[in-house]
Amino acid sequence: MRLASRLSALAALSLTFTCIAGCTTTGLFRSTLPSDMAPAQGEAIAPNGSFASGAPGSEQQGSGLKGGEVDDNADFAAYLTYLSSFSGGGVAPLDVSERFQFWLRDPASRSVPNATVTVLAGVDEVFSAKSASNGRVLFFPKAFPLAAQASDSFTVRVEKGAQQFTRTIPKDGARDVVLEWPEARADIAPKLDLCFTLDVTGSMGDELSRIQTTIGDIAARIKSLPDAPVLRYGLVAYRDRGDDFVTRHFDFTPDLDTFRARLNSLAAAGGGDYPEALNEGVGTSLNALSWDAAESVRLMFMVGDAPPHLDYPQDVPYTTHMVKAAERGIKIYPLGASGLDARGEYVFRQMAQFTGGKFLFLTYGGQTSHQVGTVQENNLDDLVVGIVKAELADLK
Repeated sequence: MRLASRLSALAALSLTFTCIAGCTTTGLFRSTLPSDMAPAQGEAIAPNGSFASGAPGSEQQGSGLKGGEVDDNADFAAYLTYLSSFSGGGVAPLDVSERFQFWLRDPASRSVPNATVTVLAGVDEVFSAKSASNGRVLFFPKAFPLAAQASDSFTVRVEKGAQQFTRTIPKDGARDVVLEWPEARADIAPKLDLCFTLDVTGSMGDELSRIQTTIGDIAARIKSLPDAPVLRYGLVAYRDRGDDFVTRHFDFTPDLDTFRARLNSLAAAGGGDYPEALNEGVGTSLNALSWDAAESVRLMFMVGDAPPHLDYPQDVPYTTHMVKAAERGIKIYPLGASGLDARGEYVFRQMAQFTGGKFLFLTYGGQTSHQVGTVQENNLDDLVVGIVKAELADLK
């Protein structure tokens, strides 16, 4: 059974993430962009000609936003306890209680990123994913009904370029498995696709301008890193069905000024009920942008303050999107803005944990309402830049 069939089987269980900002009235875009900054086909420009605070040429004072982070794969037992203690509705549970971590290493123990790892039960494909910059692939057998067809072992096929090999993995064996690449990997020139997916509904209005400033600062800092990667910035905004748009996207650009102009043209409006069209936002981020499928680090930072609608017809659930993200080697780093409830936290943490990312959240006075235990507060831009630096360091 191919991956499309497996995703169909998951559709009853699934949903996604992108940068979220609350909406209230009209117009996503506040500026008239020159032709080389124009949005993708189907996107709208509002008639107002002024940029929001933080646009190119304006004084950057910094947002002052603080935040924390949780890596639920690092403390996996605590994460499973969190999942089992959740008693609310409005989420799509996916059983991740059984986890394999495959680590691709060359003979010098260097990570092998962007290899395709396929898990088979007999002749049927159960799951496929690209290895991350640290060489890791996460596999959760109980999330895939086909995995139950495996008798006592899985076959794992590893492919990259012209190289391919297979391994037999006992179902009841070690959960951390090193897959040894047969030859030394070549040095990798760092390349980075960085997508920001934003909720731009009215409820995000109180924080959107500060988030825009922070994202602009983050983009500039990453561009100026020593041994800076070949860098492209993508942008997706989403609202809700019934608003003047559901999603808008700007494809990847290598130009920082173009990205900042696009970013700062966003305004909060629309929404209404609490859940938003997060599923569509994440789906647009995955499918409408021209992600580099080769030797790149692919990161999606999704910012929002609300969970997804799970009651819409003809919708693709976020769990399907996060499986697709793992298949393509795209890590999701959801950022919970103020107002994100327990349902939203559950969904955001699902997407981060399944794809190998982290759950990020805003803090105020060192406090958060999320069930994350003791965390260290830091400047939000420092957190995100630190994540990017760590991803790139794994390529060395």
